[in-house]
Amino acid sequence: MTLERNDKMPAGSGKLDRPRTWFGLQPLYSASGELLTIDVMRFIASCAIVFCHSCEFLVPRTMREANHRQTEGLTIFVDVFFVISGFVIAYVYAGRMRGWKDFGTFMQRRIGRLMPLHLATLVAMGLLYVVLLRFNAPLNTQPSLSARCLIEGALLVHAWIGCGGQPPNGVNWSISAEMAAYLLFPLLLTTLRAPRLVRIAVLGGLFGFAIWQLDGLVPMSESFSAWRAVPAFYLGMVVWAERDAFAVPGWLGLAAIALALATMLASFALVPRMVIIALGYLTAVSALLADTVPVRSALIRRLAPLGQLTYSVYMLHALIIVLLLNGLADKVLHLGVPAMVLVTVLTWLIIGIAGLISLQMFETPMRRRIDAWKLFG
Repeated sequence: MTLERNDKMPAGSGKLDRPRTWFGLQPLYSASGELLTIDVMRFIASCAIVFCHSCEFLVPRTMREANHRQTEGLTIFVDVFFVISGFVIAYVYAGRMRGWKDFGTFMQRRIGRLMPLHLATLVAMGLLYVVLLRFNAPLNTQPSLSARCLIEGALLVHAWIGCGGQPPNGVNWSISAEMAAYLLFPLLLTTLRAPRLVRIAVLGGLFGFAIWQLDGLVPMSESFSAWRAVPAFYLGMVVWAERDAFAVPGWLGLAAIALALATMLASFALVPRMVIIALGYLTAVSALLADTVPVRSALIRRLAPLGQLTYSVYMLHALIIVLLLNGLADKVLHLGVPAMVLVTVLTWLIIGIAGLISLQMFETPMRRRIDAWKLFG
């Protein structure tokens, strides 16, 4: 979900030349010619989550409850993130994890990529909610500002432990859940070297335990638990390990995009949640397998650079939606539907621009500084 393939990728994944800057910003580009379908799918998934959290403002207030029911299935795209992340982490790091020093370097790089923007948005959302509560502003959701939740949220352990609520910027639960998968990565990696039946047994065991722990597959897909992430993450790892066992047609990348659109339509059509879950996982696996062969689609090549914005958009969108849509446009100005539609589209554009600025001017410099620390030799 959050991995940026950069100069630390395996050999043979050379960068493309960077174009000139524009007001200090560079146009987006694909870091390599590999995993382009995955990049497209990551961007589609982030757009689906943004739409899920903002489309209520496209309809009259009396229809918003019904709109919530139609869009709640879009949260399956968080699971798509988890599956993709397992594949990409295995792709980049499976051949490098030889000991504790390598694991330490791996975690340092993950922290360097995740923590700066996570902490920045946590503080920003926390301060925003303090101001809103100070003026008794009506809130759609009520985050927990307790010291325990703030500390657990800052350390990204709240999806493992649970503090009785959600810290500010609640979307970061999935980053916490994914961090649990990162910590388990060396152990999970050892199973990939075992016979295929062992991998299948471990995969079934992880899903079975998570389903039991979270009271069913549907509740699992709606939970904010690390157990939602670990089985999906391992599924991505297994697909990477078994990638040579599949005969992949050249059109599978476009089929994966079509499946993503079908998953969205299924949510709006209020089909059973089990069908949406199946479509979501099929979408993710199709995207992974599509990148085991050279990408032929010009559409995928053109859209792939947008995948660089995934983490930035995902982490920033809640803050911007609360400020512009839920706060200013809806609660303060009480705009009607036509104006709200216009402001919603404008908010989507602002989220994209803010994501680009954050990626290039904040996240990337911070990641490089943290990566440069010689903590593990």
